[in-house]
Amino acid sequence: MSPRIDTTEVNVGDIYRLWGAYLNARPDSVRANPYWSEIEQDDLGDFDLSRRWLYGYTIPGVGNLHATFGIRPRLLSIEQKRGAYVIRTLYAPDDLDGFQGLYSIQRVYAKREGGAYRLFNALPEATREWRRRRLGLLEYVFPPEHRFDENRATAAAVFADSIRTVFDLKVEEPIEYYVAPNVSEMARILGNHPVNYPLRSSHRCGRS
Repeated sequence: MSPRIDTTEVNVGDIYRLWGAYLNARPDSVRANPYWSEIEQDDLGDFDLSRRWLYGYTIPGVGNLHATFGIRPRLLSIEQKRGAYVIRTLYAPDDLDGFQGLYSIQRVYAKREGGAYRLFNALPEATREWRRRRLGLLEYVFPPEHRFDENRATAAAVFADSIRTVFDLKVEEPIEYYVAPNVSEMARILGNHPVNYPLRSSHRCGRS
């Protein structure tokens, strides 16, 4: 544990124990979890957006990267920010000096919900300055510098609406569609800062 973390401070101590309990409660599996925000669990289903980038990341022929390379979490900091607490955790093997491969820093938030601290994704905070554009069923979320392609976005929205009509889907809320310039930025807004991380072919993420 980092010396920057003062667990004698009441809130920090509570969050430290909360995060430890979550990491010991099979975060690689999708199931109801008492440590995570109930609102996000109801909204997202697979609620921990960093899950597949971290605990569940597998490579064919290699298997789970954490198990294969002995990657373990190390808590770096718990710091207050805009009424919440940011939890930063390093994932790397025990031998940092001799390791030049994969590691990453995860970021999640802790806020009060129902009178107790619960965990939240980094996504809302990471994209708080991003722009939004609603077209039909889709709500695009993208960086301020992104050049929004109205024609392609409209075509995708029309297709999504046609799928809802054909299959008579009951979708009451817009589907948020996040657009990032590259894989690393998509990983960052989902709460994972990769370093020497195997890249995925897609850098877009949709959620309803």
